[in-house]
Amino acid sequence: MAFAADAADDPAPAGRRDGWIPFSLRMVYPGPEATRIADAPYLLVVRVVAEGADRDEFRRWLDEEHCRLQVSLPGVNWFRGYEEEGPHHSFLNVWSVDDPAIVNGEAWEQIRDTPWWARVKHVPAGADRDVYRRDADPAD
Repeated sequence: MAFAADAADDPAPAGRRDGWIPFSLRMVYPGPEATRIADAPYLLVVRVVAEGADRDEFRRWLDEEHCRLQVSLPGVNWFRGYEEEGPHHSFLNVWSVDDPAIVNGEAWEQIRDTPWWARVKHVPAGADRDVYRRDADPAD
């Protein structure tokens, strides 16, 4: 599954089409049947720019440890990880949560702060993080 995000604030560098950033689905946890975006009470969306030699290790941390630990928290339902296509690099991480307070809570930070995180936390060159909620069903 691929999609493109609007990059209106970014100039359109080589590899990006008309200001859109193409992403491909990289990881789904716990599984595709449990990760319907339309069913999410709230979405935490995090875009992390990860240039450099340690990007592969950062991706492994996201997929093998971080997403699983965060989903183990009460009120965190699932994770979908996307990766930017082309010469520029970022990860787009989407979480379903029952309440936006979860992602700003102490438990969220504590469960993230592992020895592996300590080794990769220097990798992000930048990040954007927001929580969204659906106002109504699309049919309404």
